[in-house]
Amino acid sequence: MSQPRITRSDLEDTFRSFQGGVTDEVVSRKRQVAIGVAGVFVLIIVITFLLGKRRGHLKTTFVEIRRF
Repeated sequence: MSQPRITRSDLEDTFRSFQGGVTDEVVSRKRQVAIGVAGVFVLIIVITFLLGKRRGHLKTTFVEIRRF
């Protein structure tokens, strides 16, 4: 019994089917990573703002002006 020969088109079809599945997975992961990066960026901005606001309160000098 001889096995049928594997042709170039058989290999191309198999690789295309693998590539299609991988491409779909990459696209869905890209979206998840982009959302995660955006969330981390927003979180860093909010934390920086709150820490700067607190530091501003600690270093604020009040000047009282009185008229005689």
